[in-house]
Amino acid sequence: MGGQPILPLEIIYTIIENLQGDGSTIRACMLSGKAVFSCAQATLYRDISFTGSQVRIHSRARRLSRTLRAHPSLGSLVQSLTISGFFQVSLRTDIDFWHFLTPLLLPFSLLTDLRALTLTVSDIADPAGFMAVVAVLPRLERLVCNSVNVIMNKPDSWLAAKDAAYSDKPLTPFPQPKHIILKHINEFLGCYAERLLLEHENGNAIQLEDIELSAGYHEGVYAWVPVIRASGSRLRHLSIAVTKRLSEPLGPLQPAERANYSTDYAYVLDNIAHCPNLTTLRLIDNVDLGKWPGPHVSSEVAPQSSCLLSILCDTLDRDPPPFPLLSHITLLFMDREGDMHGVDSALCARFARALHSGRPARSASASAEDAAPRYPRLRRLTVRVLPQVWLERVNIWTSQRPKMTPADCEAVVDRWRAAFAPAFDSEAVLCPLPFSG
Repeated sequence: MGGQPILPLEIIYTIIENLQGDGSTIRACMLSGKAVFSCAQATLYRDISFTGSQVRIHSRARRLSRTLRAHPSLGSLVQSLTISGFFQVSLRTDIDFWHFLTPLLLPFSLLTDLRALTLTVSDIADPAGFMAVVAVLPRLERLVCNSVNVIMNKPDSWLAAKDAAYSDKPLTPFPQPKHIILKHINEFLGCYAERLLLEHENGNAIQLEDIELSAGYHEGVYAWVPVIRASGSRLRHLSIAVTKRLSEPLGPLQPAERANYSTDYAYVLDNIAHCPNLTTLRLIDNVDLGKWPGPHVSSEVAPQSSCLLSILCDTLDRDPPPFPLLSHITLLFMDREGDMHGVDSALCARFARALHSGRPARSASASAEDAAPRYPRLRRLTVRVLPQVWLERVNIWTSQRPKMTPADCEAVVDRWRAAFAPAFDSEAVLCPLPFSG
């Protein structure tokens, strides 16, 4: 045995890396020797994913919890954790029901080197439960919450807790992720935004470089708009879905300054304009869901000046240009049986001028600098269109399985291409086929 050649650790790591995702084979490799054992163990625990039914998730979480409590050093090997399923996260430790993810079930505090946390289709018992999970992950860099619902039956109690957070009590260190993706969230997840802003006010700069926000037809994204502004020059990539203002006056959990703007488009874009190092910007125009008049009923139409594209033009026309490093813009609009909500040819022509023209001339003899494009690094404009159809039986617009023929899809593309033609550059513009989802 002593005369047998020993593989370099680099080769062992490469072999084990190629087995990533094949847990049974990796566990078998752990039995072949100490050198292979350490490499295989690190690979086995690096990325952990709990998916499937609640019973299956609960069983796997229990096994991992027992292992980590018996060998706490293994917790530092876990760098990515994914929980996907109808699951609940609770702060309470005095219950042990199978449908709750409690600190007793999974000791998050032992995951000292966790870099990425993904929660999908999960119910969180209360904001404190979510905050308790995040607070014990000091090295968290990426947080993804997709279809996460924070259940809060008594919002007044949460407001009281939020007010208490602004007292003179010393703050405990809190994770500062670089990447946050929040999709289909409700407004109670704004408790995390409040904490990040509190850290910022106390001198701890927000480290976010990448933010993606959508809340369907809810108003959950607006609590994060002040965080976008506070991110400032660090923010590089932003995607945000803006919906029509649903209530007047605003709810108690919404930022107070939002009421100072006539539209939410203006509120969002005015705050985005304080992020000068943005390179990619994605804006989704989430018009109302449709429990309003249908295509054959006359209704009051909002003026074009209050629509997303118009407010975007106002922002791009600022001097100096707010996004000098911008290289890619993506816009997503709704097409409702031929109605191009908030878009017309004149507005698209103005959008093209805002993107490609030079600075407004201050005198009759404009300098070469004035003639230069305002956004010289812009290389791609993506316009995506989401077709919707009217469902008479429930009186709503929907994009779920619209009954569109290939000819209908082609007509939609042609209509939107014609509108945005002034902004198109054949070498830099992408206008894909309509899609659902």
